[in-house]
Amino acid sequence: MDSNQKTIKGAQSVYRVLNILEEVILCGDRMITPKELSASLDIPVATVHRLLTVLRQKNFVACDPATKKYHIGDSCLISPRMDVAAFIRARFLPLAERISRRFGYSTILYARSGYDAVCVERLDGWHPIQVFLNKTGDRRPLGMGSATLSILAAMPEDEAEMILTHNEQEIRFVLKTDFSALRGFLAEARRKGYASAQGMLLEGTIGVSHVLRMGNEAVGSIAIDAVRSEQWDKDQPKIIQELQSALS
Repeated sequence: MDSNQKTIKGAQSVYRVLNILEEVILCGDRMITPKELSASLDIPVATVHRLLTVLRQKNFVACDPATKKYHIGDSCLISPRMDVAAFIRARFLPLAERISRRFGYSTILYARSGYDAVCVERLDGWHPIQVFLNKTGDRRPLGMGSATLSILAAMPEDEAEMILTHNEQEIRFVLKTDFSALRGFLAEARRKGYASAQGMLLEGTIGVSHVLRMGNEAVGSIAIDAVRSEQWDKDQPKIIQELQSALS
């Protein structure tokens, strides 16, 4: 709050809630603990916990179950400077980091942009062989690879079909399988709630992805790409379980 502005009498709790929310927004990817909020804002820890509970109930903030740190929630749309890419990084980067650390595969966050998806963050894993199909800032048409199929699968079928038809020529240019296989992967993604495909863009590779939402809107995806192996076959069900647990 601007120090030159006068505090409105009787509105202390409102100021505290807004200051907490502003602090969480400004933390972005880093997230923040109740103790850190208490120290930064000079608010008792018990009060911080109580106000965070209210903000969680209204979905303005969320708590990462692994770290107990807070980040912005799906309803936190009050910052005009926060575009979709910034929202995805702030809201879902902790999940991507956790999956990359645990399983060791390349993990990527995408934001939808019209008929395309833009890579907004790529985390390299610790496996000796990594699959790098995109770098930060790269675009790919929706429908190209498992990473974008989860976004299409979350749309109304007529909208997804319109986009797929629009992008078909560009997709066919790089597709390593036939277009009917792509449609099969898309239909499977609708049934399962996540996308999985292999060999679409690079032979011997496989990937899974899950849609990311802002409220009810599909705004992007989180994708994990790997070289097909026995270890991947063991890890894939665990990766899917973690994605569904965090995002469903």
